[in-house]
Amino acid sequence: MQVKKELRYEDLDLSRFRKVFHPDEAAIEKEILYVRQKKLQWERGVIASSGDVITARLQSELQRFNREGVKITLGLGLLSRELENALIGHSCGEKVTCSVKGTSVTVIITDIQHKVVPPLDDEMLVEENLPGVTDKMSFHTYQVEKQRDEAATQLAYEIREEVIKEILTGSCLEITETDYQHWVDLQMNRIEWLSRFQGLELSDMTPSQISARIPVSSYEEIAPFLLGGARETMPLVALGSARAASDGYTVSREDYDNWITQCATDWHCTPEEFARAEPFELYEMNALSDYYYMGFFRHLKSLLVNEEDG
Repeated sequence: MQVKKELRYEDLDLSRFRKVFHPDEAAIEKEILYVRQKKLQWERGVIASSGDVITARLQSELQRFNREGVKITLGLGLLSRELENALIGHSCGEKVTCSVKGTSVTVIITDIQHKVVPPLDDEMLVEENLPGVTDKMSFHTYQVEKQRDEAATQLAYEIREEVIKEILTGSCLEITETDYQHWVDLQMNRIEWLSRFQGLELSDMTPSQISARIPVSSYEEIAPFLLGGARETMPLVALGSARAASDGYTVSREDYDNWITQCATDWHCTPEEFARAEPFELYEMNALSDYYYMGFFRHLKSLLVNEEDG
């Protein structure tokens, strides 16, 4: 397998896919509120309002509303939305009578706890341990870049097939049927090992057992399905390998060993056992394919222009 000629995605005219990127400020405000709410405090309230937690004594012919020391979060409707709405605007010590499903309920408010969400400060943001975030401005920048990444991911998903097809048409890759079959064999070995580890033999599995693991319903369909995956994946492996060689990037054995160790922990087996399902060669192929795609993804971010530049 080798790349004789590569049409680089940097050399493609992708201007037809250019989009104006609009940061979602409302979503950023929600993230800010989420950070602030981690420092939520409760203080004694004077007038009951929605969201407050009150303690009350209930008196009624209905057993459910004849209780002492009941804690009610106003606005949730967990006890009775009618009753909770009737308590809003009243103060501690007041006696409130209302009708719930046609029955009179008397409530004596004995305590009101009001939640206080403190204003955002830099210390809160530093505690989030987000890369490069030290203050409000850098937090905003981080959130905007996060949204840009999400938008680029969506754009990549939308145009990936069309652009990759254009790249492959303009490139010259030498990938043999043996190369494709080798990828199929590696994947089949992986599936068979994982099945045996679960006490199943792949060739004897029922259609429902197979379809729960792979989007096919019979053993005979597995190899053709994997071959289709090989024809999609191997060109990216080849391009990723060429790009990695040009960039001086190599797939790390140390990263592989750490990954195998983590997978072995998840599967409750030894690293040596799990490595039979995921040999370094398969890990390397996936890593090279990902390396190419991540470079492609980063390039697509340049197609997302700010509104003022659009």
